[in-house]
Amino acid sequence: MHEWSVCEALLGEVARIAALRGSVVKVTVQIGVLAGVNPGHLASAFGVMRRATCAADAALVVESVGAVVRCLSCAAETRVLANCLICAECGSLHTQVIAGEEMNLIRVEMVTRVH
Repeated sequence: MHEWSVCEALLGEVARIAALRGSVVKVTVQIGVLAGVNPGHLASAFGVMRRATCAADAALVVESVGAVVRCLSCAAETRVLANCLICAECGSLHTQVIAGEEMNLIRVEMVTRVH
């Protein structure tokens, strides 16, 4: 289950952002449906791995990004199902994925410390 290593990298980046600024209350990520990351498994890993980090009490919010392809035959850009990357306009199999493979850290919300 590679979600554990993904979560480890995510928490490392969150710690880097939060260093000396405060405690993390919410982490928002976008995960494409083609990214190969199961949001439920990532949430489970986050729930365990966040302990003893700056995100110990933080919530994880996962936003899903749908699959979008560009047709190499007709140039249309269409939203498609993750298991069917066929152009919705002309039915061509010659497509290029332009969205749905990403995993992005979108937002880290913190309570800042007053010095």
